[in-house]
Amino acid sequence: MRRILVLSLIFSLILTAPAIAQAGSKIGFLGWGPRAGLTVNPDQIHFGAHVSFGAPTTPLLIQPNVELGFGDDVTLIAINGDMSYLFRSANGAWTPSLGGELGMVRVNVDGFGSNTDLGISIFGAIAKTMANGNQLFLEAKVGVADAPDFKATIGYTLF
Repeated sequence: MRRILVLSLIFSLILTAPAIAQAGSKIGFLGWGPRAGLTVNPDQIHFGAHVSFGAPTTPLLIQPNVELGFGDDVTLIAINGDMSYLFRSANGAWTPSLGGELGMVRVNVDGFGSNTDLGISIFGAIAKTMANGNQLFLEAKVGVADAPDFKATIGYTLF
């Protein structure tokens, strides 16, 4: 399991390195927060946390996260690396984004053991900056390989 985690991390860094290098400015910590939602196949609820990294001058957002899913006689643990492109919008409006996710997904089936895979998903999201500067977001993910078929997530980023 440790080997898969290390390989996932290395692969994520390799994939994001060109975008980070092209950013042309310092990538830094932007915030962190909770997330929760519903998952289809397996049919679950999931909870987790995320951190956000980016640069004010670029539309790229890197948001690693950890999620735990419960239900359908399955416990799912996911350590994900999300990267998205933000489509800038007018002040106070919802900001749309599109992105991809690479993650380590561990599935424990009650009474039948466990399985760990490298999962790939694509997603779209919208985010709204609140009056206090924090951000609310809604996200929809579609699993491409070894990931849940669909995820709907709501999250809150504290800046």
